[in-house]
Amino acid sequence: GIQGKVGQTYTLKFTSEGLISTTLTVTINKAGEPAKLSIKQQPSDAAENGVPLKVQPIIQFLDANNNIVAKPDIAVQVNYQTTIHGEYECDLTDDFINPTIDCKNDNPIIINNYKVETAESGQAIFDLTLNGKVGIYTLTFTAENLEKIESQPIKLIAGPAAKLKFIQPSSTITSGEPLEKQPIIKLVDSAGNDVKSDGVTITAKVNNQTLIDEHYCTNYNFVCTNPGG
Repeated sequence: GIQGKVGQTYTLKFTSEGLISTTLTVTINKAGEPAKLSIKQQPSDAAENGVPLKVQPIIQFLDANNNIVAKPDIAVQVNYQTTIHGEYECDLTDDFINPTIDCKNDNPIIINNYKVETAESGQAIFDLTLNGKVGIYTLTFTAENLEKIESQPIKLIAGPAAKLKFIQPSSTITSGEPLEKQPIIKLVDSAGNDVKSDGVTITAKVNNQTLIDEHYCTNYNFVCTNPGG
């Protein structure tokens, strides 16, 4: 068959010895079968843990001559690679229900909405949220029988505060006396990343009785303490 760009015109010439030749003009009006993936829109280069990417990736199918293939219902899935703390290069396992990383000393990242199907335009439009440890991630997009493609690096930073974490527990308690070692509490996001957010009120209670006044996370480490005792 004739291969080329959609809209391009070709002239075919037919000859045979002793006969007058003839020609036929044809125009390519339809793309071929999907042969490769392309990234029509790169994802955001930075993202917050647990927050949807501000710019979502869009994947486009192309044929062997880079024509856009407008074919719906083709599955595209996203994987990732990361170097967390510059120490380990990791890959997500094939179990997307309970994903894990096949390297040591790092926690897995979970990608919400990791698999979509193309629309009538042949585009796979993702709606991704990354949940995991702070680090640099690269998304890898794959489709059946086609070569994978990779996104630009994404810097994942801490997301909104989701829970409290003790970094210094209380010491032995003497009734009626200030604690010898006051508790220090840090804010972390849903993946356990430190959250730098001041002005957050934390109240200490025992059996639902307030022990101390409310205090704010205002120091340079963004940790909450009870300086008053």
